[in-house]
Amino acid sequence: MVKKKFVLHDVGCIIKFEHYQFFLTHYPLMLGISRNSINLHGHVHYYSINAFYNINVGVDTPESEYLNKKIEFGTPFSSSDVLEMLEAKKIDFQRRNI
Repeated sequence: MVKKKFVLHDVGCIIKFEHYQFFLTHYPLMLGISRNSINLHGHVHYYSINAFYNINVGVDTPESEYLNKKIEFGTPFSSSDVLEMLEAKKIDFQRRNI
């Protein structure tokens, strides 16, 4: 019997909708330059990663301020909420030339 040198574990999952590929992870991933790959993550409480392709979807995310509505604490985001946050964050970053 051959003993394994490495054991790989999944760190999240990938879902696709609206021409995007969303990486759902606990920790933020730095994806680099990727046009349609977006990381939806938690872990960083009350903090936003300085990259438009990283969206903090934790219950205490400041990125919910990108929405045109108030979300009650602990309410899950819908796919349309995620797309709205993504587009608003892109515009915000373009305005700030990031």
